[in-house]
Amino acid sequence: AFGEACGESFGVEAFGAEGLFAEMGLKFVVSVPAKFWVGKALVTPRFDASSAAGLFSGIHAWRRLSQARGLVHQGLMNVHTGLERLHSALELEEAWSQLRRTYLDIWSEA
Repeated sequence: AFGEACGESFGVEAFGAEGLFAEMGLKFVVSVPAKFWVGKALVTPRFDASSAAGLFSGIHAWRRLSQARGLVHQGLMNVHTGLERLHSALELEEAWSQLRRTYLDIWSEA
């Protein structure tokens, strides 16, 4: 997973300000599925992978959004396994509230 590739198993210092990402000037965004609620994925501002601060901020945003989105089913769905069939209206409302709040917090911190 992304978290493992960017710090948990390789060491972020290999990629950050003095590493590979700095040489390439990479930037990245975090995208989280939200089609059920808003018709498309939510995308964060760009994070600068060439600086340690930007890399850590992006990883932290990814973790926070993944945790919030993980409150309800993730993965492939069809007409028989849609979110509305797997969760109550209250669960979906709570999940959206948490995801929305986390997403807006990340934008306000950017």
